[in-house]
Amino acid sequence: MVRLTTKQAGFSLIELMIAMGLGLFMLAGIIQVTVGSRQSFDVIHAQSIIQESGRFSMSFIGRSSRAAGYLNPGDITAMNGDDYAADLVNLVASNGYWLGQNGFDEGAIVVGADSTAATLTDADTTLDSFTFRMEGDGDATRPLLDCAGVAIDGTPGVFTRMSFYVDTNDQLRCDVAGASSVVLVSGVEDMQVLYGVGDASTPNRATRYLTATQMTSADWPYVVAMQIGLMTVSDNTPLDRIGRDYILLDKDIDSTDTADGRARQVFTQTIAIRSQLSG
Repeated sequence: MVRLTTKQAGFSLIELMIAMGLGLFMLAGIIQVTVGSRQSFDVIHAQSIIQESGRFSMSFIGRSSRAAGYLNPGDITAMNGDDYAADLVNLVASNGYWLGQNGFDEGAIVVGADSTAATLTDADTTLDSFTFRMEGDGDATRPLLDCAGVAIDGTPGVFTRMSFYVDTNDQLRCDVAGASSVVLVSGVEDMQVLYGVGDASTPNRATRYLTATQMTSADWPYVVAMQIGLMTVSDNTPLDRIGRDYILLDKDIDSTDTADGRARQVFTQTIAIRSQLSG
């Protein structure tokens, strides 16, 4: 019996080169898709971070600041029928009531600065900060909470002072005087504040907006609103390292300060000081 044997011929050099070319082409496509997907993910992540930081920051600041100047009903000595509202308005409007309380200017319930005090925990002293004071509610079943989530002392005549500022780690902080300093939101790079001010003839309406430096001791009692400007920043670098200019209320931010590849967004909000709008 004769067996026929054949030898395997294999691939020619041309066939191998074609196969390798096709493989490299497909590999390049896969790499391109992977890189593009990663870049898209980084951009989406950055947008989510800066929007979330801005939204939560404004929520914390707005909720607390609208209660600035709150008075415990126990401070109203005449609460008989219709007299209560009138007595409350008169008490808020009385400069003598606020005189010397917690070091505030006469009549002021909100004060601020264009350079944050270095005594605040990890404060970025180059940025704006503001402080307000309020009393707690004597009703223990629904107490007012400070920015740390702790019930404010409801004793009449006892004031709690809260300061909002940005630290050197791009974190929005709230300092409760005599208690603690808490981090509220990360990813906040800058904060600027303008104060809506009235005067003796229009105490319940903002006729101008001023920086803390432009304010005088006579202006602070007539602060009826605040414009808060925040710049949030991502924790990654999804962008080209070409900076852009930003305007944050009264502050111009140069492109050389933002050329680090991180995403940024500006948020602004005007907050009415409700206790100053009575009458």
